[in-house]
Amino acid sequence: METENLWRSNAVVFSPSGTPEAEFCVGDDIPALVTDIHGGIWTAYGDEGIYGGHPESGGGLAGWNTKGRAVWAPEGRLPGHPLEGCTAATENE
Repeated sequence: METENLWRSNAVVFSPSGTPEAEFCVGDDIPALVTDIHGGIWTAYGDEGIYGGHPESGGGLAGWNTKGRAVWAPEGRLPGHPLEGCTAATENE
């Protein structure tokens, strides 16, 4: 069984017309979520996410594509200060 099937969906991607296109889980305890101009989804996680059991929440930040696949994660754990503002820093986008 794939890990993503163990977690309930908590994100939905909509088409420009408003039709749901994908539904998936982007982790646990998410105080901030933003999208970039290419459709990438960026999430920051709180303590319950970082120290919980979801495989993508542990790094503190994650980048996702519109199909629900994690496409970016930090190398190792990020600093302990609040990371919510980092989700908006998507390299000039």
